[in-house]
Amino acid sequence: GPRRAPDRDTVRFSYKWAVTPEKQRVLTVRAFGAELMKIGSGGSLEISSGGFRTWRTFQALNMVLAPVGLELEADPEGRGAGYRGGKWSLTSKNGWTLPFEDDMKLSAFPTRDWKRILPQLESLPEDVEFVVAKD
Repeated sequence: GPRRAPDRDTVRFSYKWAVTPEKQRVLTVRAFGAELMKIGSGGSLEISSGGFRTWRTFQALNMVLAPVGLELEADPEGRGAGYRGGKWSLTSKNGWTLPFEDDMKLSAFPTRDWKRILPQLESLPEDVEFVVAKD
């Protein structure tokens, strides 16, 4: 078959929608065999690296967090295992920052924002080519 460029890495994402007994819509996003994000129409958000604090996971999480207006940032001084030593923080356009932890849960947005966020979630891609880190 065609040769793949060595500096790119294709990641497959899966998206599963469910409805809770309280009639909240919940989207579960998986990649790398792990659950990366669970987001609910009521504003709930759960995120995890699945134990893989790699550059790929960092990019994947940033892609799925973008519709919510959140971004992961890595400590430029971070050393050790994982991308930037796995020292990541979650930042919001509203100005707050929290240290990133696996399985962290937060109330990420007001329910009224769901109508704006939903179409962006629905258009997230299934196969994504990430550029491999050069550091």
